[in-house]
This record gives sequence, C-alpha cells and structure tokens, in this order.
Amino acid sequence: MTESIANRIFRARKTIIDLLNDRKYDLSSVTNLKTDQESFKEYNKNDNLDIFVKNATREIYIKFIKIAKVKPATLRDVISHIHTDILTLENRKILIVLLSKPNNTILKIKNEPACKNIELFWVGHLLINITKHTFVPKHELVAKSDLDTIMTKFSLSSFNQLPILLKSDPVSKYYGFESGDVCKITRKNKISGISVIYRLVK
Repeated sequence: MTESIANRIFRARKTIIDLLNDRKYDLSSVTNLKTDQESFKEYNKNDNLDIFVKNATREIYIKFIKIAKVKPATLRDVISHIHTDILTLENRKILIVLLSKPNNTILKIKNEPACKNIELFWVGHLLINITKHTFVPKHELVAKSDLDTIMTKFSLSSFNQLPILLKSDPVSKYYGFESGDVCKITRKNKISGISVIYRLVK
C-alpha cells in the first residue's frame, strides 16, 4: 500500500524540526512544533504546518507547499510574500518543502536575485533524518574563530588544500552549509577508535 501524502508530510516535518535544532535555532517561542500524529492532524487541518523561527540575529521560515506540481510563478509569489510580509532581519532564510522532486526550472529559481537565501527540499528526501543513520558520521560547522587554529595545526596555506564536501551533498543541505565553510567530521570505529577530518564546503 502506498503511504499517504499526509503521513509523508508528517514524517518530513519531524525531520525539519530536527534540522532546526541541529542548526542551533532557538525554538522556545515557536508554538506549533509538537511531533505527535494528533497535533500534526490539527496543524494540517488548520493550515498551520509552516514554521517561523525568529531569533535575535537570524530568522527562518519553513513553507510546506502541498501542491503536487507547483508552477514557477506560484513559487515566486510564495517567496515574495514571505520576504515582504513576514521576514524582517537581514540574516534570513526561506526553506521550501515540496511534495515532489523539483525539476530544473524550479531549481533555478533559487538563483534569481529576488529569491536569494532559498533552500529547496522535497518530502521524499526528508522521510528519514539521514544524520541519525549509523553510517553517517557526525558533521559540525567549524566556527570562524577556530579557523586559524586549524590552519596552524595542519600547516595549511589555504583551506583549498582540504578535501572537498560538496554543498549539494545531502548532509551539507541538511545543515545548511555554505560554500567556503569548513566542516569537522568525526568518525567512530570499533577498531581504530575516533578519527577527525576536516573538509571544505564547495
């Protein structure tokens, strides 16, 4: 039996809430974050699935679009409304969750000047939280204040000497890593113990 659309959105929304926590947003003032089925049904019934987080220095709006095939014009209108009528801080992001995998026309929208700071996800990639999988090591964004220490420790003349982690990698997308970020990856192995490597996001 095919899983219902509502249940797929329910599972995806739970992953999004994990994502917000893992990106270190303060969610204490957000009221619609319960992850049980009954609460989800109530949110869905009242068209209250979207999540808006506003912290002191940054904000993010998560928009769930429950249209099977969203048109580019519709998506642009949604983004424009959120930018104009909801978000107020300079450090802002809009995270769009689509029912189906976006085509190239939709993907290109996030590169338009009026649609900056947009992240596109689709429900199928959010059904499970990949960062909780046994074979996915811990990924952490290295703070800007720690970059000099890493340069010195590994005798780097440039971070371009580090191995690459693609910005399009599912883990990069989950954490919202940007090009130029340095990521610390910690692997645990029963035989060799703990190993740490650093990668440059591109």
